[in-house]
Amino acid sequence: GGYLGPDLGRIGNKSTRKFIFQKIKNPRYFEPNSTMPQFNFTDEQIANITDYLFDEYTDYDLLDIFDEDTTVAKNDSATIDLGRRLYKELRCMNCHLLNTGTPWMRIGPVLSKIGDKSPSEFDFGKSDIPRTRENYIFEKIRNPRAFATLEHPQKMPLFPLNNHDIFDLTIFLNSLNSRQVPSPRFAAYPDTTLYQPEGEFGQIVEKFQCFSCHRINGRGFNLAYDLSMEGSRVQRKWLYDYLMISYSIRPILVERMPIFNFTPHEAEVLTDYIMEHLTSSEIPVGLESKLTPELRAEGKILFDKKGCMACHILGDKGGYVGPSFTAGALAGDKLQAGWIYKWLKNPQEIVPGVLEPNYNLSDEEALAITAYLMSLKK
Repeated sequence: GGYLGPDLGRIGNKSTRKFIFQKIKNPRYFEPNSTMPQFNFTDEQIANITDYLFDEYTDYDLLDIFDEDTTVAKNDSATIDLGRRLYKELRCMNCHLLNTGTPWMRIGPVLSKIGDKSPSEFDFGKSDIPRTRENYIFEKIRNPRAFATLEHPQKMPLFPLNNHDIFDLTIFLNSLNSRQVPSPRFAAYPDTTLYQPEGEFGQIVEKFQCFSCHRINGRGFNLAYDLSMEGSRVQRKWLYDYLMISYSIRPILVERMPIFNFTPHEAEVLTDYIMEHLTSSEIPVGLESKLTPELRAEGKILFDKKGCMACHILGDKGGYVGPSFTAGALAGDKLQAGWIYKWLKNPQEIVPGVLEPNYNLSDEEALAITAYLMSLKK
């Protein structure tokens, strides 16, 4: 599975059927700022999904252990008062919202530049842990009380992490320093505009949380394809069909476009808006009339010569780095000729940092490969 949402393993031990049902029905009922999209499931479908999660992801051995625990928690005023004081003392409200009137307080140190700290800046207490930053971080996560003293009792909770997880966290925390290496290819770019689509399109985008994965006109995340010029990239029929039933386009990626069960009307509204408003004047139009059989034959030769199938699938052959030219829909049934041509001329001009090489193709070469790809139709 993916890593965008919480792990559903043992969900049957952690939650109730009523909560899961409501969470699927309306993800923002409990969490107004949730980025989980809403699906057009019927109540019966939601009930079936809930039953599946509880049947498949419940650790019944744990249930037996819980059943054997006959200890009954006290419900008297003294116990409740003790719990209230512990909740406040341990700063539980820093992570778990509860309207107690107690303001949020920072209890732990700032970690944003922990990778710059020298070993002398860490309090190792009376432990015999080797005096290095890496050892301190690893041991602090593994056993938060390892450096506790009477003067500094330590309040960080113990998390159920294995050594591999702790090692990964240690590496990550060490990377938080002033020597950050830019990684634009994987950067979560900040919003650069306050773009807010209006009307029925905007309501659908909000309902299905499209900005959680897609970027549009400078707003949103770059987990999935930027839709700012989608109307100049794809053909209308393909877009509508894809919204109705989505499928994997890039097999190498774990993330997939969910099947949202859009109604025909919702898919029509999305398609109309995208094809009319999310376009670019930089994408040439009317190239189809120039795509001759001679160019198509020349494009096939160039396609093979440039090694395009090292990254792209064509039929039952090819690589998995780039999108497939035949899986789900053939390139000629999906893409617009102007987009393919513009992309081949300079992929990085459209998507900065994209892996696609810039072969510095001449206009004729780019047009020839465009002719070949556009010939891949049903």
